[in-house]
This record gives sequence, C-alpha cells and structure tokens, in this order.
Amino acid sequence: MRKLLPSIIALFLVLPLRADIGFEFFGGAGVWSLNLLKGKIESFARDRVDEVLKGKLEDEYPQLRGADYQHSETFSSGGGSFSGGFRIYPGGKNSGFSIGVSFIRLSMDVRVDGKITVTKSSDRAEISGGGKVVINSYGAMLSLRGLLFPSLPVTPYLSFGLGAGTLKGEISYEGKGTVWYQGNQEDFSQKETKTIDQLRQEEENIPNLLPMLQLGIGIDGKVGGGLSFFVEGGILDGFYVGGGMLYRF
Repeated sequence: MRKLLPSIIALFLVLPLRADIGFEFFGGAGVWSLNLLKGKIESFARDRVDEVLKGKLEDEYPQLRGADYQHSETFSSGGGSFSGGFRIYPGGKNSGFSIGVSFIRLSMDVRVDGKITVTKSSDRAEISGGGKVVINSYGAMLSLRGLLFPSLPVTPYLSFGLGAGTLKGEISYEGKGTVWYQGNQEDFSQKETKTIDQLRQEEENIPNLLPMLQLGIGIDGKVGGGLSFFVEGGILDGFYVGGGMLYRF
C-alpha cells in the first residue's frame, strides 16, 4: 500500500479539476467465490495435508516408506468482502467519470476433506481427515468508474481497479485412522495448525502481497439528498456480487 500511495497522489495532482468537482464516500459488502484462485489453493491445501500426514505416518511406521498412496478428496470454498473509500469526479459532481481509492478486506476459506489409503505388501493404513485454509487480506485499490447515463436516476456503470493486499491467515489439518502394521492393528492421529507467516518461513513460494485486479459492472440508483445505492458484480481475484450505499456532494 505504501508503494501505491505516491501514484494515487500524483494522479490526483495532474487531474484537470473543475470548480464544481464532485466527491463521494462509499461502503459496501459482498459474497465472493474463489473460482479463479480455487485450483491453486486446493492444490496447496491437499499437498500440505498429504505432506504432514504422510510424514507422520512414515515416522511412526518406517516400513510404509515408499508405499502406494491413493487419495479421494472433496473441496468446499467461500468468502466475503468488505470495502469503503472515496471517489473524485474531476469533471464535476454531475459527470459520469470518477477516480476512487478503496480499502478492502477479503476473507476466504477452503476446506478439503477426504481419505488416504496406504498400501505396502501386507501393511496398510486408512486415514480419514482434512484441512482448512483461512486467508484474510487487507488492501488498497485505485479504481476508475464510469456511469453510462449519469443524468438518469438509475444508470449502469463499468469499473476497473488495481491494487494489492496483505496475505495473512492459517492452515490447519487433522487426520485419524487405523494402521495394520506387521500383523497388528493400531489407531493413528495427527493434528497441526500453522500460520501463513510460519509457512512462509518454510517455503519461498508464498508471497507477502496478494495482487488485486477488479473488473465490475453494476447499477447506481439515486435515493435523494446525495444518497445512492449500488449493486455490482464482476471479478476481484474471484467472482463477486455485492452492494452498498454512497454519498455524493
């Protein structure tokens, strides 16, 4: 966000402003699907669960090293977004084009549940369990928005934004099952929780920042007294639908 701030200030300084420049404050919330990031996060969750459970299993039962591993998993995901900020209408408060700065909180949850079957000769293990990735990102975005028919009380609009946010959260995994080892039957369990910061120290491929790209289409409707409502959908590192209120003066 510190790198983005000078660019925002410089942009406002070079804008051709009119005497009746318009200002707007807004706030909103929405639901967020992780389809654009889902594959990468699911793969990360599955690999972490497999790595921990497999490592624990082979530490306790060395004869299972090099065994055949079979997986069956199901995934569920979801998220939400909250945002607030301000916009400037350089062509006047009744114009359609605006430049805005928004502060965004994104949350995402991905859950993986499944079963791991391990087989080597007469030894076997069946482990049921899963993992959960919880990520929270706080970021800032510079956006452009254009009302298609600004003189009408209800008008569609298009928006485009770029920004970045922090990447924080945690991943947890748990597994329980049964091991048939050297003719004996034993219970097996493993549970672990790590923060994203802890994982970042172990793996070099986890970034510190989450890039944000936003493409949206929405409806802006005047309520009166400078108040308006908006409903919007589009892409924000995933598919989203949301809405909120704004005040223009």
